Amino acid sequence: MIVVILKSPAIEGSDPDWKAIAIDDRKKNFPKGGSYVSNFFSGDIRFVIGEHCGTLKPGGSYGDEMPKKRDNFNMTPVVVQFLHEGKWIIANESALRFLPQVRFLVFAFVDPASGRPRTMSFRDLKPLK
Repeated sequence: MIVVILKSPAIEGSDPDWKAIAIDDRKKNFPKGGSYVSNFFSGDIRFVIGEHCGTLKPGGSYGDEMPKKRDNFNMTPVVVQFLHEGKWIIANESALRFLPQVRFLVFAFVDPASGRPRTMSFRDLKPLK
């Protein structure tokens, strides 16, 4: 189980709210060498991770196995786009190195400091059984 604690923006004159989200990291949801995408944005996002692609509603998540289409360095393209005012905006276009012992969490959210859509990826390096 992975627990993510999010701070929502404070409404003027009040304290910010905190929200805990649990991610079921069992192999069927978040397999070895795979990725898990969570949408913490208020609108839809879409993503491409190797041959895996999808669209997530706000609060949605998606886990999948390690991409089969990787280059000689085990790298595969990763693209995340946000739907804003009817247009898809690229928030991240990069490549990640997928190996059997590494899993990736990819979060889409609004940066509280800038107010802009952003993504972050985290590597899970714990030994997998």
